[in-house]
Amino acid sequence: MELPPHEINQQDDLFDSPDPRDRQVIDLDTFNLLDEEGREQCIYDKDGYRIPRRDAIIDESEETAAMLFDLPALDRLFEREDHEGESNPRLYLYPIGCLRNVGQFQAHALFNAFEPLLRKLNHRLTQEDDDDDNDDDDDDEEHLLAPGSCSIVRGSYSQGYNAYTHRVRSGARFHDAQKGMITAAFAGTHVTGGSNLTKANVMWDLCKTSLPFDRYHEKITDTHMDESLRLENLYTIDVNKLQRDQRRGR
Repeated sequence: MELPPHEINQQDDLFDSPDPRDRQVIDLDTFNLLDEEGREQCIYDKDGYRIPRRDAIIDESEETAAMLFDLPALDRLFEREDHEGESNPRLYLYPIGCLRNVGQFQAHALFNAFEPLLRKLNHRLTQEDDDDDNDDDDDDEEHLLAPGSCSIVRGSYSQGYNAYTHRVRSGARFHDAQKGMITAAFAGTHVTGGSNLTKANVMWDLCKTSLPFDRYHEKITDTHMDESLRLENLYTIDVNKLQRDQRRGR
């Protein structure tokens, strides 16, 4: 549902881009919600933060499936257009079941949307002590977004997944339905050697108790399982670049 202009925070100017080097002030009364291709035209405040233009309509009585990522579209969230000579980070994609293009991911980078925040944080951390008393929001915006600026805090890694996948695993790596229990149990009729035969017997006993897909179905049926979509970011801090009075472990 589109929010009317009077419900959107307009205390300051609104912009059509988070990048202060290439953005225009917009008027909400004339700036359409969707472009010609039907995609939302996002708006941003002076600090580059996106301001919502829509409010979700949620029917709590309707059952919903767990939200996952559209894997082919993830590249757009990691594009490095402003970094000359830098290639896009490698993504590790994990489709769920037989969905092929829907699932979870890992990457050695953060979404581009986090870059303005990191650059602003790094800019503040590298200011001289003499500037502390004059620290305000009138920062040099071009310096904040300069790709070559000093980085004390860096985004190193990110992953996105649905919480339910961590609730249906019997071990640290795989779900019951991914372990090949049935195949291993059948293969046990042809194995030789004590260790292989022992492993096959273990799989046979597990299958006799309950087949893998029955175990999985039991875990997801009639439960109030957390199905929230989660994004985790890992940051590294170069302590040697911090000013000495900032090395307080806080």
